[in-house]
Amino acid sequence: MSQNLKGTVVVYSILGCPHCMRAKKVLNQQNVPYTDIRLDLFPHIKDAVMERSGMRTVPQIYFNEKLIGGNDAFQTLVSDEAAWNKALDDLRKNALPEGSLIIPDPSTAVVEADLFTIQCEPDEYFALVNQMKADIVRPQGGILRSYKNAFSGKDFVTWILEKKELDKQRAIETGQALLDHKFASPLKKGTSFKGEDELYLLLEDDGGGALNGGTVSECVPKSANQLGELLRKMILKLYSVFLSEDGKVSSFFFFFT
Repeated sequence: MSQNLKGTVVVYSILGCPHCMRAKKVLNQQNVPYTDIRLDLFPHIKDAVMERSGMRTVPQIYFNEKLIGGNDAFQTLVSDEAAWNKALDDLRKNALPEGSLIIPDPSTAVVEADLFTIQCEPDEYFALVNQMKADIVRPQGGILRSYKNAFSGKDFVTWILEKKELDKQRAIETGQALLDHKFASPLKKGTSFKGEDELYLLLEDDGGGALNGGTVSECVPKSANQLGELLRKMILKLYSVFLSEDGKVSSFFFFFT
């Protein structure tokens, strides 16, 4: 039977955190009801929560407005019978002062599935290349060698001056940006975009690319930090499924299924 408390226990946690799981298991064993606030679902309050506690890790456990600390501090409290009973007695007698903790509106939670999805931010140069394919990209070359998807620097500058109403310098800078973003490459390797008669190849017709390069992405590339954060979230998701309730034991059966 749950403890009859006037007060509130709040656990700030994240998905798959072993220390969070251990703390919550003990609260369940002690029949202490608690409010679990996952900071991965409420990222907009994370900085404020960290600033209030002075901690950069989770769990962060509060008994009313009093910060108990992380899992180690909480386990120490539970193991001290006198201190634990006093903490529970305070919760039985005293309610959480209004506004003393950051309790987010449930409607502001992030959709959990979105945590593991890479959002596509359309790449402006991908759209530009598609327009070029319709207007100026065509087979070019001579008898000995031809190129299916090629364009000249001069044609590009003339075309973009008309389409985008840019000055010539800005048109050349845009051509160089296509090279820098790996949407095109100069036929003569190692040269910059000059906007003259030199030929440029779209990535899919550049035989010097990686064998598994495929076509270009229509999305802005993600940074290593962004991809690393997504990988971290996926690992924590696996932890949440395969870690034991106390966060100490992992079942590796899923690696072989």
